[in-house]
Amino acid sequence: MYKKILFILFLALSLSNLSIAQKGSDVCFEVNGKPITVEEFKYIYEKNNLGDEDLYSNEHFNEYLNLYINFKLKVNEAYNKGIDTYASFKNEYNKLRGDLAKPYLRDREVTEQLIKEAYERMQYEVRAKHILIPISENASPKDTQIAYNKALAIKDSLKRNLASFEALAKRNSSDSYSAKLGGDLGYFTVFNMVYPFESGAYSLKDTMEVSNPVRSRFGYHLIKLTDKRKYRGEIKVQHIFFAVNEKDNAEKQALQAARADSVYNMLLKGEKFGKLVEKYTDHIATKNSEGVLSPFNSLSNYPEEFKDQSFSLKKDGDFSKPFLSTYGYHIVKRMEYFPLKSFKDLEGEIRRKVEKDSRSNLTKATTIARIKKDFEFKEISKNKKKIFKQIDTSLISQNFKQNLVKKRTNKPLMIIDNKKILASDFLKFLEKNQTTENYTDLNFALNSYFTRWSDEVSYNHYDNKLEEIYPDFKILTQEYKEGIMLFEITDKNVWSKAIEDTLGQKNFYEKNKNNYKWEDRAKTTIFTAKNKSIAQEIKNKLEKGDTAYAVAKSFQTKDALSVTYKQDVIEKGKDSLLNLTPFEKGIYLIPAKDGEYKVVHIQNTIPASLKEFKEIKGILIADYQDYLEKEWIKELKSKYPVKKNESILNMMIKN
Repeated sequence: MYKKILFILFLALSLSNLSIAQKGSDVCFEVNGKPITVEEFKYIYEKNNLGDEDLYSNEHFNEYLNLYINFKLKVNEAYNKGIDTYASFKNEYNKLRGDLAKPYLRDREVTEQLIKEAYERMQYEVRAKHILIPISENASPKDTQIAYNKALAIKDSLKRNLASFEALAKRNSSDSYSAKLGGDLGYFTVFNMVYPFESGAYSLKDTMEVSNPVRSRFGYHLIKLTDKRKYRGEIKVQHIFFAVNEKDNAEKQALQAARADSVYNMLLKGEKFGKLVEKYTDHIATKNSEGVLSPFNSLSNYPEEFKDQSFSLKKDGDFSKPFLSTYGYHIVKRMEYFPLKSFKDLEGEIRRKVEKDSRSNLTKATTIARIKKDFEFKEISKNKKKIFKQIDTSLISQNFKQNLVKKRTNKPLMIIDNKKILASDFLKFLEKNQTTENYTDLNFALNSYFTRWSDEVSYNHYDNKLEEIYPDFKILTQEYKEGIMLFEITDKNVWSKAIEDTLGQKNFYEKNKNNYKWEDRAKTTIFTAKNKSIAQEIKNKLEKGDTAYAVAKSFQTKDALSVTYKQDVIEKGKDSLLNLTPFEKGIYLIPAKDGEYKVVHIQNTIPASLKEFKEIKGILIADYQDYLEKEWIKELKSKYPVKKNESILNMMIKN
């Protein structure tokens, strides 16, 4: 699979993004009657040989031309074998096409605005309180209005100073966690909250202002801004920690405070921070790493006092006085500060987050609105009303069956791009999707489902026309498609075939075994010694007939690193060390580097011979694959005629 992905990516990079009008273009060659234009070939050729000074030399040009012709021959064979009709191919291609289509299906202008907006908001951290009035996304208009009115009533109480925001949050907010804190959510920044809430908070100008009700998927929020500050960046610190538990008595707390002061005084006298961490910190996780913490920002899950003290340090190397947090006393030392990166550096990361975040719904919504306008979407209200009247509350209870609707199912409910979309399609949609939502009001449910259906139909219609609308997308998807097909057909005829065809491998070996020969070889043991005297002792022991293992062990019992050795069978001319010997049986002492010496023991030599099949199977399979491919290309050329327009090709080289 990895090989397949690389193969397709290579083709995509090589053959994609062609926005060429082929009509009326000269044909430089044909494969099985299918023309390849000058524009197509020239674009691909120049793209793949960018910066090559010999680009249009006769040799270079014709070499690439033959490669491209071979590519087209294989693709033609893949089409004729029906690979594009296989279910496995369709699944893979449709998934790939879906990924390629995403940029075309988004409103690019809105996406760019959202990316810039997100970066602007990254400059600041806001702190806010909220009161949440819960309401389902699929609630009926009546229930939605009730929740909205309740939110307005609470805001009115604030205006008339009948109660504080904090008191009203404790009494009314369904966010139980923040309600206990008077609605306080602490500091947050872009992507920390759902997009509507984030926008509501960032739109507030001062800490006295309370927003109008802001609708999110959780319900209606009243938001009060309590602080807005510049993003403080990220910081890396060391710390020394003196634990204080709320259950500790006053004497123990005072003792920890005194310990912290004593360590602080040691720091003032020049003691090393890391050494003091090792001796005194109560933080086990960083005790052995000099108290170093991973970089964090002011939204990290550390006590506010800890973050404030850390970010108050002005330069690297500064350290704080002891200070108390909810966990105990701390001394922090600034190691490194990281400001907010530039827009250029963060753009890619922000883009990915925007595409995954709920704000991406905005780009889809604007795209659908544009699609409906461009393709002259029209709703046929008369038919829609008559279909709606036939649908009962079984839809609410999620038991709806499309065959319950008997009349006018063949009538259109909408028209897009002059195409009529029938009621029967809507009924199928209802039956399939009724379990995805929980509605209580039938009329509201029908209109919601109809909107979803019409949006989906419009979106899919546009998706299906991308190749027609965007020539570059058409060629891009075509090349990806042919890349997948090419992989499948080549794997079948070459790669997997060469691996699985054991009989073919052996026949290929028998016909070509003279190409697989060993030169003269030597069976060797090579020792590495720390100095010349040890090397000489090794040589003496070997000459007496001691085994390599015995020789090495006799030295290693005293010094494990004094002697090492390796045994191998080495071809003549393939090892620089053996090139210093006469390449015959014997024991040779050779100076090496850094005072080391080598002792080369050639036990015997082996005359040149043919390589056995099992010795070279990996290399043989690769060669067999090359052979199969060449034979396959010959077969394809005899099967599918290739017709070159020599005058056009020569003119391309000449010009």
